Amino acid sequence: MTFKMGYSLHGSIALISCAAITAAKIRQTDKRYYIYLNYGAQSANMSQKAEFEKIAEDVKNVKTRPSDQELLDLYGLYKQALVGDINTDRPGMLDMKGKAKWDAWNSRKGMSNDDAMSAYITLGKEVISKYGM
Repeated sequence: MTFKMGYSLHGSIALISCAAITAAKIRQTDKRYYIYLNYGAQSANMSQKAEFEKIAEDVKNVKTRPSDQELLDLYGLYKQALVGDINTDRPGMLDMKGKAKWDAWNSRKGMSNDDAMSAYITLGKEVISKYGM
């Protein structure tokens, strides 16, 4: 749930809500400051992040090596979840592995971090159940 609280230059308050604040953004538009408060998002995010980190560790310990495509999909989702949209240049033509990894990450461009994290968890669970621990 997100609430918007605006302050004008005269200090009048448009909306105030008393609740636990997990994150805030301040933006200035048309001589007004807007503070966007996110309530309750952190607790849901924390359990997903903890599960993401656990799956990321478990995937490294599967009995059999996953296929190259599964590894590339996991890599692309992992990078998108942690970093966001790709921020590097594509490697040169002699770096085949680097290009494949870059392409896997670039294919996730525009996907939100939370969506990438959820997709990684789903794919990671499939890989773990397919190849065993």
